[in-house]
Parts: sequence; C-alpha cells; structure tokens
Amino acid sequence: MDIDQIEYYTFTVEGNITEGHKLLSAVAETGVSLLAFKAFPAGPNRTTFLLFPDDSSKLKTGAIKAGLECEGPHPA
Repeated sequence: MDIDQIEYYTFTVEGNITEGHKLLSAVAETGVSLLAFKAFPAGPNRTTFLLFPDDSSKLKTGAIKAGLECEGPHPA
C-alpha cells in the first residue's frame, strides 16, 4: 500500500460567512480540486480554513492571482 504525502495551506478570513464563501469560490475558479478542507473559528468574526489541494502549485498560484494571503505549504 502506498501512502501519498500531501500538503495543506492555511487561510484566515475576517467577516461573516460570506467571506468564507468568497474564499472557496476563488479557489474553485482556479480549477483546483480539494482533497479535503476544514474550517474553524479563530476569534470574533474570523475563520481559519485548512485547504488540502490535489495540486499545491496551482492553489498557490491561484491564491496569489486572487489576492488571497495564505500560509503554507505545510506537510500533512
């Protein structure tokens, strides 16, 4: 059995739920498929998203083009 090494990126958005929708929509527009994602509160009106893309370089490039700030890649 092979185990694949994957990477994830961290995005933190401020504001209400529509900001999270904007983040996920921007990622979808880049054509990146997500293997998984997790979202959790990071304080008042802040949400942190962990995105596990199938193509890390595509996500990073798309995030830069969309003006999104992210941390990563981190090994998972």
